[in-house]
Amino acid sequence: MKLKLAGAVAIGISTLVLSACGGGGDGGTTTGTTSTAAPTVAIAFDQPKVAVGQTAKLTWTTTNATSCVASGAWSGTQATSGTSTQTTSTAGQAVFTLTCTGPGGSVQQSATMMVPLPVQKTSYLNRMAAVAAIGPQPIPQTGNLPGWTTVAYAFGDFFQEGTYSLVTHTQEADNSKPAAQGAVPGHIKFWKMDANGNWVDHTTDILSDNSGCVWARKILVADFNGDGLPDVYVSCTGFDASPFSGETQRILLSDKTTHTYKNTIIPVTAYAHGASAADIDGDGKIDVLVADMKGNNGKNPLYVLKGNGDGTFAVDYTMVDRPELDYSSDGPFWTTELIDFDQNGSYSLIAGGNETNGHRSIVIPYDNTSKTYATKPITYLPSDSTYITPYDFVFDSVSGSIYVNRVNDINSWSAGPASVGNSIQKIDYTTLTASTLFTHSGYYNQSQSLTWIDWLGFYGSNVVALNSGFGISVAK
Repeated sequence: MKLKLAGAVAIGISTLVLSACGGGGDGGTTTGTTSTAAPTVAIAFDQPKVAVGQTAKLTWTTTNATSCVASGAWSGTQATSGTSTQTTSTAGQAVFTLTCTGPGGSVQQSATMMVPLPVQKTSYLNRMAAVAAIGPQPIPQTGNLPGWTTVAYAFGDFFQEGTYSLVTHTQEADNSKPAAQGAVPGHIKFWKMDANGNWVDHTTDILSDNSGCVWARKILVADFNGDGLPDVYVSCTGFDASPFSGETQRILLSDKTTHTYKNTIIPVTAYAHGASAADIDGDGKIDVLVADMKGNNGKNPLYVLKGNGDGTFAVDYTMVDRPELDYSSDGPFWTTELIDFDQNGSYSLIAGGNETNGHRSIVIPYDNTSKTYATKPITYLPSDSTYITPYDFVFDSVSGSIYVNRVNDINSWSAGPASVGNSIQKIDYTTLTASTLFTHSGYYNQSQSLTWIDWLGFYGSNVVALNSGFGISVAK
């Protein structure tokens, strides 16, 4: 059983003994020293991990102790040995500390009850829950090429310890070389945070095959195989150079018995620059909406991988088949999310259009009658003539505002980092009026080669970049 044990603190007491010898006026005195043993405490739960609402038995024993006091997740005076049934009410880690005192001093020990964090209903909600809980994080730079940052990453309780851990995909491909030399696949890594707030690689604890795709754009966390644990979907584009032929996708599926992940290839070739996961059609199985810039020979760059409930999928090109959307030019949509804008349990599709080629960003509600996105009216979102490429969306249900992470014209990137610019656009989803909250050009952090924002979230009352290296926190 894994427990977080605080270092035992014991204070021993030495006693000075004086003895007098009788018989005559010149009797002597003998001085000696004896030690009183310090108390000891052993405390543990009968099971290391429980779900919310379940109970676990806490047992403790002591030696050389006359009294004990509980603190942390419990309180009050406790017997020097005993048991206590503890019921969990929330996910996370609860530390139960016992301080015991005796003639030889005092000692303190702790046991931790670990309640795994729940998996949210969608990949978007999993991202938002994580950043709301832990805030922006220093994302490890896991590529082996200078100038590349880690873009594909996500958070979840992958180790089932009641705390957020991190999954990343390394960037090892080099599109400045021909594909034969430059199309080097990356690797998937899992990280735990240590006591000092540093992310430490623990990949081998739960994953034996960490091979990845050539170019990972986004990582989705959702329960794809229905076992209640977080699974990992990697949205891959393939080598990022002409002819942009794409590659197969990846999924890591949890094994509840071995507490590990199995790395599996999804046999769908896509230049998947965006993706989002949710149970779109309400059948209890997680689906994936894909923004594939080459999808179905250019006909349907937005389509759905319908989940089978076991981590496998069937391609459905009909669910987002909208003839009024012009797919004739290259790469109509760069990013997408599934968001419940009306808080009614139905997920609308929001997609970031390639405004360079005249494709505006859109929102399409899901039609529960036709079970598609093919019938309800399209809402076209305000564009931006300077920062014309949307990269990410987040929605504040309280204010009814959409926040858009935007990048300037991608054709200017070849001029160097100084020409790269970001903005955060705020859109009132009711009136469709827009304002700009934030703009920036050039490096954010040159030592990390951070040049454009990857993902947004809400932390407190601010819009933040998930990667703390950007240092972005803007009032909503």
